[in-house]
Amino acid sequence: MAIQVNSYILPNSVAEKMIAKINETRDKKIELGFSLCLTKKGNIITAGEGCAGTQCEMLQPKECPTGNYIGGYHTHPKSGTKPSIADLAVAYNDEVGCIGSVRDEKIMCMVRDGPMVPQTMQEIRDAAKNIEEGSGKIVTKEQFQVWESARDGILDKYFKVVDIK
Repeated sequence: MAIQVNSYILPNSVAEKMIAKINETRDKKIELGFSLCLTKKGNIITAGEGCAGTQCEMLQPKECPTGNYIGGYHTHPKSGTKPSIADLAVAYNDEVGCIGSVRDEKIMCMVRDGPMVPQTMQEIRDAAKNIEEGSGKIVTKEQFQVWESARDGILDKYFKVVDIK
């Protein structure tokens, strides 16, 4: 059964490809993913070009030969489906961002709630910068809680979350 992701439809075939990337990530132990595209004449999400490792941070519209680029899907090899603040910035800029987790064996998509506003994009980037500058390689429990609170605030304020699996 297809899944409604805001005004888009995610077909079973794309959800199955997402699950396959989680399984492949489990074996390879690196982030894997692909671009999310819309069909040229519709609202159906298709899977575009794939990525591995840090490439998944830089998916681009050119990787959607089947239609319009709307975002990306990537896996988290060691953490859950909760996005990083960097994941939120990319999803906000693109419109949709989906994450699959090896640990949780779940998939969730974040869909920007409304049009892209440059001031909001800057707010998200500033939050990411503040967290990065305030944290060293070893993070205290308090620093992690500040980071989680900032991330959850951005997620709740600017996104709708759709559980895929």
